[in-house]
Amino acid sequence: MTPILYHDIDGVLFGEYGPRQIHQLRPGVSDWLHWVLARYQLVFLTSCPQADLFGLLSSLYLQDVISACRYLPWTSVGLPFKWDAIKQEQHHHPHPYLWIDDDPSVFPALNEQRGHDNRLPFVRVNPTGERELVHLMQRLNARTAQLTQLVASSSLPH
Repeated sequence: MTPILYHDIDGVLFGEYGPRQIHQLRPGVSDWLHWVLARYQLVFLTSCPQADLFGLLSSLYLQDVISACRYLPWTSVGLPFKWDAIKQEQHHHPHPYLWIDDDPSVFPALNEQRGHDNRLPFVRVNPTGERELVHLMQRLNARTAQLTQLVASSSLPH
């Protein structure tokens, strides 16, 4: 099983840190994205236009990431929220997934989250700190192990 990882950009690849606490690219982004690609089907879910995202990845010499990922164009297809795009995609093609975002307001309400494997797919990323990607790897490893157990017990589609 290779779960989908719905991946926000701003607040995940970028964070506020450093002596001036400014918004900047986090260290290790290339390592992070290759780590993700080895474990997940990477789907970028962001309001950042696809051309801008792919331009950023190209400028970081990550063309291989561009060819191995998908971009979910939720704003261009008239969906009001990221969650609507995930629900629509999961309705048509159910698959185990995790969703990382720094903005907890984009996730569904807590009572609705509980109905999705007791909130397992919804992973909030800390928008501050330069080491957040390393911490996120550890958290995703734990969530993926739980997700694998759920799939094995047939509570999720394979």
